[in-house]
Amino acid sequence: MNNKEILKETAVKVNALLTEYVEVHDKILKDAASFSSLFKHVNFKELYDDTITIHSKFYYKKEVISNMKDTMYDYLTRIEKEFFNCLSDYVDALIKTTEILSAQMKLLYDRSENKIKLSYKEYITVNKQYQESVGEYLKIGGRLNDLYSKLYNSGE
Repeated sequence: MNNKEILKETAVKVNALLTEYVEVHDKILKDAASFSSLFKHVNFKELYDDTITIHSKFYYKKEVISNMKDTMYDYLTRIEKEFFNCLSDYVDALIKTTEILSAQMKLLYDRSENKIKLSYKEYITVNKQYQESVGEYLKIGGRLNDLYSKLYNSGE
């Protein structure tokens, strides 16, 4: 398998993790952030566990990417290096995003168990950090998509 194919395979795996993350995000919105969630029991422990799981998967993928850098980076073309660096940045941004989401779910779980008092201001602060982090990974993702097109439409 050549470097371009390895990069493509890695990007596909990262995209699969992104899909898992979006499913967790959507589940949180459905279960804990909807009007109907005000009238039913929300299992914040399960939501917290889900966020920890996806965060761990991104963290592991970052280790894989770091190992790839050690073994193949010097042999990449210029555009392959740009793509690789952007993919690495993208995974970093998703790690940060899932870490903040996990912290948010931990706060809500602890609050649901009466372990802490959670003010609206504290919750809004964490939620703002999460939204900013989402914006960052989306921005990097847009650049990654552009580089993907260049990489697979270039003669390099």
